[in-house]
Amino acid sequence: MITNNSTSETVHETGVFPQFEVRDVALNGTGNYHYTDTEDYEEGFVMNGNIQVVDQSQSSQSPVSLSDNTQSSTDTVGVLMVPTQDIQTYTTDLESRGFDIDSTRNFKDLRGGQSGTGDEQTLIVWTTAGMDLSTIAKNLQEFSSGLPYS
Repeated sequence: MITNNSTSETVHETGVFPQFEVRDVALNGTGNYHYTDTEDYEEGFVMNGNIQVVDQSQSSQSPVSLSDNTQSSTDTVGVLMVPTQDIQTYTTDLESRGFDIDSTRNFKDLRGGQSGTGDEQTLIVWTTAGMDLSTIAKNLQEFSSGLPYS
């Protein structure tokens, strides 16, 4: 569900997203919006975030800074959770498919440990510039087929 932060109005109800299904969502006004995943996939896991829509034609701002050390004119941003023990393999694979790795963060595995995945998981924040959504979805689908919990 996407809500307008100023009015608390729901502007889009996404419903359930099958894995790697691509949908375009047009937000027709500048402002701040909040995204919340309302589906209860696993107890205690909630996805949410903020979307800031700006009018770049009237903005003198530099490109969005995604992390402390990265300036980018990013088209698409996403995240993936992968086993930390194989992080180099996963980041190399993503980069070979045209994804940029913006940042990573390690977390204790809260899923109860999948067989052979170790005690930590890594959240990878990836970005792309100039890649169309169907190519992104195809690359992510191919990438995810190698994950131990796909």
